[in-house]
Amino acid sequence: MYPNQRDAAVPPICCLADSESCEPPVNDLLHNSLPPQSDTANIDEKIRVSQIHATSSRPVAKRTDLCNYAAASKGLISPLRHLPAEILSEIFIHTLPPFPFELLPSETPLVLELVCRRWRDVIRATPALWSCIALRLHTRSRRRDLAVASACLARSGTHPLSISLDFDYYGGSDGGYPALALIVAQCERWHTAYVQFQPTKAIRELADVKGRLVSLERLYVISSTGDTTPFEVFGLTPRLRFLHIAAKGYKHVAWDGASGLPWTGLATLAIDERHTNELLGVLADCQDVDHLDALISDDTCPAEIIRPIVQLANLRSLSLALPGVPTVLPTLILPALAQMARTTTSTTHCRQDLWHASARFDVLVSPSGCVVRELGVDDDVKHLEARDLVGILAACLS
Repeated sequence: MYPNQRDAAVPPICCLADSESCEPPVNDLLHNSLPPQSDTANIDEKIRVSQIHATSSRPVAKRTDLCNYAAASKGLISPLRHLPAEILSEIFIHTLPPFPFELLPSETPLVLELVCRRWRDVIRATPALWSCIALRLHTRSRRRDLAVASACLARSGTHPLSISLDFDYYGGSDGGYPALALIVAQCERWHTAYVQFQPTKAIRELADVKGRLVSLERLYVISSTGDTTPFEVFGLTPRLRFLHIAAKGYKHVAWDGASGLPWTGLATLAIDERHTNELLGVLADCQDVDHLDALISDDTCPAEIIRPIVQLANLRSLSLALPGVPTVLPTLILPALAQMARTTTSTTHCRQDLWHASARFDVLVSPSGCVVRELGVDDDVKHLEARDLVGILAACLS
């Protein structure tokens, strides 16, 4: 048998199989690659949930917006917003720091302007908030001082001014100091002046205020110089009632007539370290003084020296810093004295008697006929003993 005849006699395998076995495998592959029914269901569920969330998030966002709007609107009905401008002005005035103070962005009144438009309008329309002007005269602050002085003078209107001038670092200038020139031009409005100065530097710059301080009532004079140049700038101040002097090295500020201050009109005098005779010379001209605050230095003069008797009929309050054995008390007659504060500053003097006797405190109280209702004793140097306090109280009650 020929080979081709043998192959023809054997039927092929595919012909022996049934008709299903003859289907191509592509159909099986397509069927097996479909995702499982559970995965399809999970995806459908996620799509449904996301659609629900998207639908519910819109009301939530709207509710949040409404709550925010309501919270913001509460400020509109706040009682503070209904306060009259006059009351707001008074509140703002009480937030000012103690004078002297520099006008700073972080302090009142500038910081309050940032709260809202209404506060800013009220602040700028309140002259008292802009009537305190402090200048630290220095070459590097010329531009800033000019801006501060210009703004304060414009917004303070005709309100009395409180002025602070620090000449310690002022070297002078041929062209002057523009901010100071603006302040000096308004010196008739000065109510309070706080001057820290070197006489030779300040005399020229303040020469124009002499005789024009018709409204000045409070004066603070501070100087650490030993300069003897007469400083008469504040000589003609008819309404001066308060004087604070801290110028130990500058004698002309306090006496010798160089200052020309109207001592007779003073109601309050606070003076730094002076000897007894120097203080008595000042007090002789202060017949109307109501309160005296003084520091008596160690008295180097013999106690037996005759000192003038000074009577201050209106003095009601006395605060003295004294050496261990002062000599000023027996020279004072104070019939109206009601309050007294005493501080011991040194213990250089030895004493055998009780303090009230050696210091002649009993001599102060008895001839004056005063009734001391308040007595303060400060003894940091531990100069007093318990029996001294008993003697002081006995003198007050005698």
